[in-house]
Amino acid sequence: MKVSLWAEIRRLHEIEKLSQRTISRQLRCCTKTVSRALQMQSPPLPTSPSPAPLPTTGILAAYYQGQRTLSCFSCKDLHQEIDTPTG
Repeated sequence: MKVSLWAEIRRLHEIEKLSQRTISRQLRCCTKTVSRALQMQSPPLPTSPSPAPLPTTGILAAYYQGQRTLSCFSCKDLHQEIDTPTG
């Protein structure tokens, strides 16, 4: 849950005196979300996005698994090394 959503739910409930059902309709979120937000005494911790999954096939997968090292320093060299078949 985002901190901004938590804050808006708390504001609507405590200041505007709206019911949980009305808040869920107004914010277009689940009533369980509203209920959880009202049960939380402090704002939720911000979450960072999870990293992209590593490739499972191809030259980059071999690189990430430590079977191959890339020895290039420019985009042109990288392109040529990727196009070179592994043997």
